Amino acid sequence: MFYCIKLLKVKNAKQNQFLLSYLYLRQGKADLAKSINNKIISENPNTALSVRAMLNNFYIALYNERDVNTAATLLNDVEGNSSLSTPMEIATAEEDYNEYGGLLASQNKITLPQIHSSVLQKAPKFYLLVQNYPNPFNPSTTIHYEIPNNGFVTLKVYDILGREVKTLVNQYESKGRYNVNFNASNLASGIYIYRLQSGSFISTKKMLLLK
Repeated sequence: MFYCIKLLKVKNAKQNQFLLSYLYLRQGKADLAKSINNKIISENPNTALSVRAMLNNFYIALYNERDVNTAATLLNDVEGNSSLSTPMEIATAEEDYNEYGGLLASQNKITLPQIHSSVLQKAPKFYLLVQNYPNPFNPSTTIHYEIPNNGFVTLKVYDILGREVKTLVNQYESKGRYNVNFNASNLASGIYIYRLQSGSFISTKKMLLLK
């Protein structure tokens, strides 16, 4: 019992590190956020935790520092440890890099460095709803899902009492991978539930809006 309690405390402490990094970034203190991420990486090598910290530093390099070279290096490191991440996290990072990184490269008249894409080029084989990223979020987050067959798809968001607050997808879609942005700027802080349905497949997950 004591061992289980100790493990729980360690896990909570690491989650608190991520939350502190997120709060520093919200306050515009990217250097402090990056230092916490670097500490997580050095103390937890070759773990899902360290890969998440690398992803956080990737976004800092891309959006805060506007440094495509560092962003490419970090993303390639994540790609090299793709088994420790999720398809949604990597696919979102790849799309952001190609879109915003391409804009930065064009503005600076340089060639966008190559990345070793491990997700976007593969066709999905199973239905999948992935944890939103980032999470916690404010005010927007990305929800990634995959459907291996053509069909009608609905993706809805509910509050903790089960009341529908937003319909994100309600249409026929071809098989493939999809990223959907959820903007919660008009909602209060709290836990929300998102639900994907396609054919007989149904999956739900929780997310935390933190303003």
